[in-house]
Amino acid sequence: MLSLRHWFGRRQVPVLGIDIGAGGIRIVELGQASSGLRILHYAHEPMPHPLQRDGSLAPSEEVVAALRRALRKSGTRLRTAALALPSGSVIKKTLTLPTPRFEEELEMQVEAEASQSLPFPMEEISLDFGNLGPSPNHPDSSDVLLVAARKDRIEERVALAEAAGMKALIIDVESHALMSAVAMMDGRRVQPPAETDQPVLVLQLAAEGNHCYFMHQGAMLFEHELGLSLPKKDAKRDATASVAAMTVFQESLCQELSRALQLFSTSGLHAPVTRLYLVGADAMASELVGCLQSRLSLSVSVPDPFAELDGAQAIAQADASAYLLACGLAMRSFYG
Repeated sequence: MLSLRHWFGRRQVPVLGIDIGAGGIRIVELGQASSGLRILHYAHEPMPHPLQRDGSLAPSEEVVAALRRALRKSGTRLRTAALALPSGSVIKKTLTLPTPRFEEELEMQVEAEASQSLPFPMEEISLDFGNLGPSPNHPDSSDVLLVAARKDRIEERVALAEAAGMKALIIDVESHALMSAVAMMDGRRVQPPAETDQPVLVLQLAAEGNHCYFMHQGAMLFEHELGLSLPKKDAKRDATASVAAMTVFQESLCQELSRALQLFSTSGLHAPVTRLYLVGADAMASELVGCLQSRLSLSVSVPDPFAELDGAQAIAQADASAYLLACGLAMRSFYG
């Protein structure tokens, strides 16, 4: 059985963060600087026919050509890459298992549990897991995060990289890469001590689906898929209809987030959320920031990795936030 650990477990090697989705292809290469990290190269290459990020990413000629154009445009010489699977195409489960004496024993426990609980044949999936440490409610056990994905989804990304003359060293999960980027930016900001110990909410908006992630100091606490999609752009729709569609979307979004915040707060395990980062809103960002702030009573901002990292010229705020996932993937150059 092929394991995602085959990708995750490699030693630290410089990689390009490559985000391929509905908004086109975005590439980021990071390097080290005295103040932390700096952006060395980046590029955005749109595609004539936007991709639907349903987990499938077949290496068509159009996608391969766009990836090659993005590489040339960025000016990078790196040909090793980190790509990501959409959160919706990955199964995650937290397992409580007897504390193992060695890692090989834990791996066998995880595989045995996965074979009983996952809805796919084991030969069709790849597994990864991370030991989260002792279980709070079971002193002799450990909590383990199990991540499973269909093997063909991973192989599609490997084949796409190879078709463009690259080698995929890492296949990550979008939510994990976003978590890394947000944690990095949070750590660089000077914040009141009370804020540094509070969870943050990350809202990822995309044409094919929206997710929210509750995070605390670089750790994922809870994630939730929102049951709505962005309003589709329609040239035939008049301005009044477009405004009405956006109003309905904003109302539904606030209701969904309110439910997610209530669900998170009922656990009683963490401090209240006071900050929300809005990712992928593009042109709607200014409207949504005001709406979310007033309805949810949160501090809402659009993260800008180009403002937080050295070496990159300022670009439009909405476009800068779209590079957050690629930045998070590129950070795999510096941690395992």
